[in-house]
Amino acid sequence: MIGLDTNILVRYLTQDDPLQSPKATEIIERRLTEETPGFVSIVAMVETVWVLDRAYGLPARKIAAAVERMLQTDVLVIEDEQEVFTAMIALKQGQGSFADAVIAALGVRAGCSCNPDIRPQSGAATRLRTPLTCAVLARSIFSSDYIIALVRLALPTTRTSKQVLLMVHSPFC
Repeated sequence: MIGLDTNILVRYLTQDDPLQSPKATEIIERRLTEETPGFVSIVAMVETVWVLDRAYGLPARKIAAAVERMLQTDVLVIEDEQEVFTAMIALKQGQGSFADAVIAALGVRAGCSCNPDIRPQSGAATRLRTPLTCAVLARSIFSSDYIIALVRLALPTTRTSKQVLLMVHSPFC
């Protein structure tokens, strides 16, 4: 396995540097194989998304598409792939920042019951702060019974339906 840092990912995705982009392309398209894949750490993934957003000003839908392509690539091993996928969906649906969604999804896996946000609430970027990421994303699409089932799967302790719904809709979580 070959570790890939943020610079290689950004140079490959943007193809904007006449010296570094061809080197990144060589590594990703010619050196990586299913037998010798490239490893993308969660840190490199979050940094890559941040750079594409802040330094390049790409829209969320294009960034989400790039993350989705990386997740689908057979020659890449993505650390915390499920959480990256959840964050990509959140970004694609305008449910908050990629980094916040990764933090929330990792919190779900760790068994956190809450991940409060003390920042002033202002718009889409602050909607997704709870580790109940799957429930928050789903609550406008699925029934309460389905959300309760998702949360029960994500949390280590059994909770009543009422407790789960209170957690999902809490202003602090």
